[in-house]
Amino acid sequence: MDRLLELYRRAQSVFTVEEISLIWQETPNRLRAALSYYVKQGKLIRLRQGIYATGSEFEPLELAGRIFSPSYVSLETVLTRAGVIFQYRGEITVVSYLTREVECCGYKFSFRKIKDEILYDPCGLEVRSEPPVVSMASPARALVDLIYLDGPRDLGNPDSIDWQQALAIASRFGNKRLFKDVKRYAERHSPAPSGSQPAS
Repeated sequence: MDRLLELYRRAQSVFTVEEISLIWQETPNRLRAALSYYVKQGKLIRLRQGIYATGSEFEPLELAGRIFSPSYVSLETVLTRAGVIFQYRGEITVVSYLTREVECCGYKFSFRKIKDEILYDPCGLEVRSEPPVVSMASPARALVDLIYLDGPRDLGNPDSIDWQQALAIASRFGNKRLFKDVKRYAERHSPAPSGSQPAS
């Protein structure tokens, strides 16, 4: 039970096998046996292969960030939470190394592929220590990701965007069209926009 308490006491509700292994410091065989036992006892819930929750009221964004790795929650999900856009299809949107639609535990997850240089760039990303405990884009990063992948779109409430940060992020993507698009948004919605030029 002490091992379970180590999980229950943490802020997150969803764990990969690798995360549990680091916490429990068990050998692979003992770890598999313990996880199987706790699932049968109803102490842990197996969400999908290699991913477990400490209860049925788990945080779906934490699951989203652990299905594929590396990945981070971004795009419409972040922009909706920030009040920047008001309508989208409703699935949880994640940036990763592949494009895939996944259904799990009653939730729909939309993974969008982005090139590695962007995926591994930490600018505008936060690994949250409070629920949901997951790697998540800031609203500025989520908007730049969205424009990069889908092009410009209407924003319901752009006030939540840090336009200086958006311009700084866009300059790192090495895409002149993207930087110009973000700069047009900033000029329209920010009183005094400025920013770096895109990387060559």
